Amino acid sequence: MLAVVNPNSQFFTFRSSKTGEVCTIPAFDALKRVAAKYNYNFPVPIHDTIVLKEIKNICRLIPTMNEVVEKNITKGGNRLKHLKKKCEMVHIHTARRTLATRLFERNLDTIQIMKITGHKKLSTLQKYVKSDINIQRMLEVGNSIGNWENGIATLSAT
Repeated sequence: MLAVVNPNSQFFTFRSSKTGEVCTIPAFDALKRVAAKYNYNFPVPIHDTIVLKEIKNICRLIPTMNEVVEKNITKGGNRLKHLKKKCEMVHIHTARRTLATRLFERNLDTIQIMKITGHKKLSTLQKYVKSDINIQRMLEVGNSIGNWENGIATLSAT
């Protein structure tokens, strides 16, 4: 990830080394603190294996992540039950999925979420986002649809 970070800017621009996608995000306070820590020169990305190890170390510090849960797997056509700590089941994509879900729940535009997560297709992003269905929002949108004319819905002014 290549970053163009200017301490006086209201936006930081990142380019994904994987996809080449450019993402510009507001310079929110937490990002400014991280940027200042590195003198506005982000380090070269760390290999996924090292990142995963650190994520799991952090998870071990969270009491609920040390709870043992039953995990069902299929191996050689046989269904097996394993007992594992939650922190042992965390993977790189767990963090990516959580970020995508949290951004979606906070109503960030899906195109912007795709730029941040590096997804090129909406259908792939939808597999990552794990969010409850917002029935109230669906009703609001449904109720805002006005008359159907010639098979086309018109939105009513609200």
